[in-house]
Amino acid sequence: MSSKVSLIPGGYHSVTPYLLIGGASATIVFYLRAFGAVEVL
Repeated sequence: MSSKVSLIPGGYHSVTPYLLIGGASATIVFYLRAFGAVEVL
């Protein structure tokens, strides 16, 4: 028996963009300290 496996994980669309940025955690800390930002997600 073979079962059909979806190539797209549940909750995702056919194309899901991502940004990978070096030093992002340091940038977030800067925004928190300099502007009183609040990290949401």
